[in-house]
Amino acid sequence: MLYPLRFLADYYFACSDKAGEFCYGKKVIKQKNYRIIHNGVDCDKFEFKPMVREEIRKKLGLKDECVILNVGRLEEQKNHRYLLDIAAEMKKQGKKFKILIAGEGVLRSELENIIKRNSLENEVLLLGLREDIDQLMQAADIFILTSLFEGLPVAGVEAQASGLPCIFSDTITKEIDITGRVQFVSLKDKVQSWIDAIFIALKYKRENTSDLIKRKGYDIKTEAKWLSDFYKN
Repeated sequence: MLYPLRFLADYYFACSDKAGEFCYGKKVIKQKNYRIIHNGVDCDKFEFKPMVREEIRKKLGLKDECVILNVGRLEEQKNHRYLLDIAAEMKKQGKKFKILIAGEGVLRSELENIIKRNSLENEVLLLGLREDIDQLMQAADIFILTSLFEGLPVAGVEAQASGLPCIFSDTITKEIDITGRVQFVSLKDKVQSWIDAIFIALKYKRENTSDLIKRKGYDIKTEAKWLSDFYKN
């Protein structure tokens, strides 16, 4: 239905220009009846709080290791196998790290086997479905997505609202870089390029970015009000 809708709809919304172009074509995203509806998040919920961070890390048994967080379904699109390749190489190099993967899906058994085969049981934790993503982001040092493709990932916005430096595959739209603390790395590059990006990200001084996220238009309360007013009018 996407192609005929290019000629039938009165208004066109998308979460990013990349998604809009995919759905409607290049001409539509230049029209006045096209608008981006940002993938808004609850900025107050994800706001970085140093005391909460220490509390959550203690609860999870995290010490001085680098904690890398990934949030996403355990499916082909999210490309977790590549993330485990990064983990295996980091372990070979003697790096101290934990990779927390929050999500569930059809590839869980396969990923468990890869973790076991590479003796990564202490370094990579499959956390399953979680309702405390905001707390996990407080505890993490870096957020990473090795996805094969994405529109504009909400988890990436949440991570930046939490003040986390982020590393994304270059298949993800550059529009996701809201805070200026995002690195894009090609999936065609060697794994070492991702490891280098991780240790560059560790140099960032984490700070509260909630107000910046709001100013850039990614506050869910603001976006919800705009959409509500649009329908009413």
